[in-house]
Amino acid sequence: MEERRLLVAVALSLLILTGYSLLFGPKAQPPAPETPGTEAAVPSTAVPVTPPASPVQPGTSPAPAAPAPTPASEPERAAVPTVVAELEQRVEVEAEDFSIAFSNRGARVLSWKLARYLSEEGRPEEMVPARSRDVRPLDLETGDPAVDEVLRNALFRPSTTTLTVNESSPRTLSFEFSDGRIRAEKSLTFQGAGLISVVAVVEVDGQGVPARLVWGPGIGNEAEIQGYAGPQGVALLQGEVERFPADDLEPAGQSLSTVRWAGVEGRFFAALMIPSEGLASGALRPAMQPGDAEEEPTPAVVAGVDVIPGTPLLLFVGAKDHQALGRLGYGLEKVVPVGDWIGPIVVPLMRLLRWVHGLVGNWGWAIVILTVMINMVMAPLRHYSIANGMKMAKMQPEMKVIQERYRKVPMMDPRRQKMQEEMGALY
Repeated sequence: MEERRLLVAVALSLLILTGYSLLFGPKAQPPAPETPGTEAAVPSTAVPVTPPASPVQPGTSPAPAAPAPTPASEPERAAVPTVVAELEQRVEVEAEDFSIAFSNRGARVLSWKLARYLSEEGRPEEMVPARSRDVRPLDLETGDPAVDEVLRNALFRPSTTTLTVNESSPRTLSFEFSDGRIRAEKSLTFQGAGLISVVAVVEVDGQGVPARLVWGPGIGNEAEIQGYAGPQGVALLQGEVERFPADDLEPAGQSLSTVRWAGVEGRFFAALMIPSEGLASGALRPAMQPGDAEEEPTPAVVAGVDVIPGTPLLLFVGAKDHQALGRLGYGLEKVVPVGDWIGPIVVPLMRLLRWVHGLVGNWGWAIVILTVMINMVMAPLRHYSIANGMKMAKMQPEMKVIQERYRKVPMMDPRRQKMQEEMGALY
């Protein structure tokens, strides 16, 4: 009974609401009639419509159309396409003499190992300091902190992720980046051995900006030994090699002008940057290397040489081998301190030792054979010296007799002159 009453109440409520809306609801307004000669209003977001041209009277030429209004003029800038890698990648370069690892983040060097030179642990010598942080080898710097920060963190797009280099033909590895405003490109051409060619370009808003290729801080992971100076800056200026220890550099750095090459050298290895066309400008500056948990930061040297867009900058990273560096040219062999006086003797002897080693294949036997060869060359002089010594030994008794005869004669006595005459006659 109660359910039936509820249904009747709901039905009556719906009937009353429907009737009220029909009798007292708002009525639809009819559309306003258009006045002849007027147009419908155009919404504010619509594009203005250009009015049609006036009809042309027969026998007259049409009037030229008025130019459309243009917004305030802005400096035009060529659009630079965006070139960015999707992920951070490791790029490997393998050759017989070296192996290099890059990160496409900043196109920076992570590792540079020399296969022919082994450390005390028997591993290839590492040329990149393990404690490098803010600066890494082959970074590009423009002097603008904002641009340099973008270049250090940019994800460059590499031409390949693995590159194998052999003696037959050079191979090229390229890195490219563009965010629409800053564009940078770094191209490295490798050979099996020798110098590496680096071409770098940096542009901001389509305009080239000065850039500098750097190496550092320091070189390698050579252990600190008491009395041994750590890696330092080195440059060839006006034909003379100048060295700049890290402790002697001012915080603002040392500017270099008309430099033939510049870089960082250690006790046995060096990283040198050489302008391929004449001289260039560069700079050396100190950088603090973070220490271990119980060590304090130590100063190191960062070297930089200006790059010319499109012009290669040559790079040498390897051992301070006087003979090998001499074959490369550019005066690179001067980085080896052979000495001004003893150098003319040491260099030929080292070349002779290398020649003997090429014949016997063992450094120990090469040294023995070279020693025998030197003794054979010096034999006539040694024989002459021994013969003179034997003659002097025979004269010793007679000389003692003369000296004993004049022993009691004072030094200022004229008879001493007589003793000298007798000894001269004996000789």
